[in-house]
Amino acid sequence: MYLSTTSPTYYIYPENQPGIEVMITCARLQNAFESALSLGHTPCRIEDHYENKFYFLDKRGEVKKVEDKS
Repeated sequence: MYLSTTSPTYYIYPENQPGIEVMITCARLQNAFESALSLGHTPCRIEDHYENKFYFLDKRGEVKKVEDKS
């Protein structure tokens, strides 16, 4: 028997492309930050459904603000 787990899915909302939603699946939140930067989607907002938080990244991919989803 094989046990497997699924990686979380994060949602990236680029500031320079309104109306675009990018879904990314990766093992860690830090990987989602790095992917957003490498794909050219920064500055952006990343939505984390598992922690119920929004992370706002600047142009260099660094977190500038964290908000709770409510």
